Amino acid sequence: MKRTVNHRQTLIGVTLAPTLDLLEPAESLVLAYVALLPPDTIPLPWLRAIAAKDHPELGQDAETGYSDP
Repeated sequence: MKRTVNHRQTLIGVTLAPTLDLLEPAESLVLAYVALLPPDTIPLPWLRAIAAKDHPELGQDAETGYSDP
């Protein structure tokens, strides 16, 4: 299904809604946590630990050869 955004919209929520609707529950959870923090101060080990409480797969290290913040 192809989604489009009306680029004349001035409200960021209307513009971002199609993208946010596509997020998986784990992705939405992480986004909600990081939205509470200033962008230069997101402690990734802490974020991984609290997100893994609800989504254990987020607590696993990335496979060899893949980026793992």
